[in-house]
Amino acid sequence: MKLSQISSDRTMDILCEIVPYASSIAEDEELIKTLKNKIEYDEDKKEEIKQKGFELGMANLFKLIPIIFKDHKKDVQMILAIVDNKTLEEIQQENIFKNISRIKEIFEDEELIVFFQSLNKLEALK
Repeated sequence: MKLSQISSDRTMDILCEIVPYASSIAEDEELIKTLKNKIEYDEDKKEEIKQKGFELGMANLFKLIPIIFKDHKKDVQMILAIVDNKTLEEIQQENIFKNISRIKEIFEDEELIVFFQSLNKLEALK
């Protein structure tokens, strides 16, 4: 289920709960390095590069899964548990392909993408 299909009250709770796990993944140096290696880096276009990296990450999610799962398995599982209103144990017992499908679904949720992009812009202002 997409966040845009959930009540605003529940969505606010979900966003508050998933931010620490999503941040842990997004700040992973190996992941950042992989994304940077796939785009031309130009210091003068730092913001544009961040946006391109984000878009590239979404477009190439399956290429990034080994990196994400290696160091962030629990982060991913917690995000799924929170969004799907399940326990960590329930998510861990599910079929991996169901989890991957749900991850892809979550990362294709435009409302969620816009939210994280806005957080990234706020962080850049600091």
